Amino acid sequence: MGRLLNDAYDKRVIGDYGIGLALDPNEIQQLLIDAQAFVQSVSAYLEQWKQSQEVNATN
Repeated sequence: MGRLLNDAYDKRVIGDYGIGLALDPNEIQQLLIDAQAFVQSVSAYLEQWKQSQEVNATN
């Protein structure tokens, strides 16, 4: 996941500061897919963490 974030950041910098550079629509589509997977992974992790905290609070 860390690599995906680094790649997305690099592409953002190119988009923001790269004069005359354009991102390929296929790259953009892949970035969106990767971002959705990242958000789903983090959401699942946080849900598991929340449940473990609730269990620990009742013990």
